[in-house]
This record gives sequence, structure tokens and C-alpha cells, in this order.
Amino acid sequence: MIFGVCLINPKTVNDPLVVSRLWVHEVLRVFQDRLINDTDRMWMIKFMTDLFSQNFGRWDDLLKHLDNNGDGKVNSLEEVRSLIFTDILSPSTAMQRP
Repeated sequence: MIFGVCLINPKTVNDPLVVSRLWVHEVLRVFQDRLINDTDRMWMIKFMTDLFSQNFGRWDDLLKHLDNNGDGKVNSLEEVRSLIFTDILSPSTAMQRP
């Protein structure tokens, strides 16, 4: 289950780009983190890039803030791994968890 997407509050997160980035982050944490080599991880990035681009828009536009090498593309493991969401600093969400 992609738990983080279920935790967002529509009153505070109303930007579709943020929701899309959170979805990408959650999919990568659920699936890519279980892969055992970089070949498989790169396959996952390619798969996610194609899937997102076909259904929602340009992957590179969504994640342009992660483009560390300035090539206009977000397609390396290092760039994609820097997409992080957390609620560790929010006491209200920590209290809601089981």
C-alpha cells in the first residue's frame, strides 16, 4: 500500500505537482527499494518515467528540481533518490500513527 498518499491533507496539500511527486516517492520506496541491483533500479526509473509521461505529463518537468547535472533530465539513480518526503518534524502526524 502507498501509505504516504493516504496521509496527505487536501487542505494543506492542494498542488497536483506535490501530490504527483509524493506518488512517485511512494512507488519508488515500495518497489524500487526492494530491488537488488542498479540494473533493476534503472529499469524501474525508466518504467516510471514512461508510465508517468504517458499518463500525467513530462517526468523531467515534474522532477526538474532534482536535476543535479543540468542536463534537463532526471534519469540517474542519484537524482531520483534525492526525492524525499517526510513528516518526522510534524508532531500531529506522529501522534496519529498506530
